Amino acid sequence: MNKNEQLYHHEHLWVLMLDNNEALIGVSDFAQQNLGEIMFLDLPNVGSKIVKGESFGTIESAKVVSELIAPVNGEILELNDKLQEEPWIINEDAEKKGWIAKINMSISDDTDDLILRDEYLKLVGIT
Repeated sequence: MNKNEQLYHHEHLWVLMLDNNEALIGVSDFAQQNLGEIMFLDLPNVGSKIVKGESFGTIESAKVVSELIAPVNGEILELNDKLQEEPWIINEDAEKKGWIAKINMSISDDTDDLILRDEYLKLVGIT
């Protein structure tokens, strides 16, 4: 995975690599559109470990409460604090300002099952 490359997980989260094995995680634009108006997020604390393929929190919309499934392994370095007061930022800009967590990815983490945007859009039937 290259720096500044945004990849997608089949559970509708994205990962954007930064420097030093750090990455941002958020929900895809497709997911936020299907969820509807985001009302609340329940997230772990900074310092918590996330495990690829397991739930690390929930996102609640006017329609449903959905699990956030970790696309990679790592440790949470920072949460997007703005989302606690303004969760609708995810609806406005899910793939940039609406990032959920900054993590330190496990060095040994395998990102082979993450896919590029075009592949993801095909997966969800947009292209």
